[in-house]
Amino acid sequence: MPPASAPVPAALASRWFEVERIAEGVVCVRRTAERMEAADVPAAYEPVLDALAAAGTEGLWVDLRAAPGRNDDAYETAVAPYRRRLLASAGRVAVLVRTRVGALQVARHAREDGLDVFVTDDPAAARAHALGAAAGPRPPGPGGADPADR
Repeated sequence: MPPASAPVPAALASRWFEVERIAEGVVCVRRTAERMEAADVPAAYEPVLDALAAAGTEGLWVDLRAAPGRNDDAYETAVAPYRRRLLASAGRVAVLVRTRVGALQVARHAREDGLDVFVTDDPAAARAHALGAAAGPRPPGPGGADPADR
C-alpha cells in the first residue's frame, strides 16, 4: 500500500501562482500576470512545489497563458531548476500556453530537461490530459501539431 499523501489545499494563491485541486490527485497551477524577477523565483515556486510533493500529484495542468514572457539569461538560469521540479512533479503533465512561441519555448525546455510534457493552447485538452482522459494519440497543440513531437 503506498504511503498516505497530504491533499493539495483546495486553493493556494500567491502573487505569482494560483493552485487549485481539480480532482483527486490532479492539480491546476495557474501563473498570474505578475512579473517575476529572478530574485522572486524561490519564494514563488517553493510553496507550490511543497504542496505538490506533499500531495503525491498524479496529474498536473500548468496554465501559463497569463504569464509575462521572459527569456533573459538571469531569469532563465534562476527558474530552470524550479521549472524542472514543477514539470517532473506528476506522471501526467499538460502545459497550457497562449502563443505558438510559448509552445515552442515550453517544448524546448521539456526536451532539454528530458521530460514528457503535453503542450497545448486548448484548455479542454490540457484538462483532459491532466485528468488522464486523453486516450490514444495526444491532442494537437498550437498550429495543429504537438510541439513536443517535433
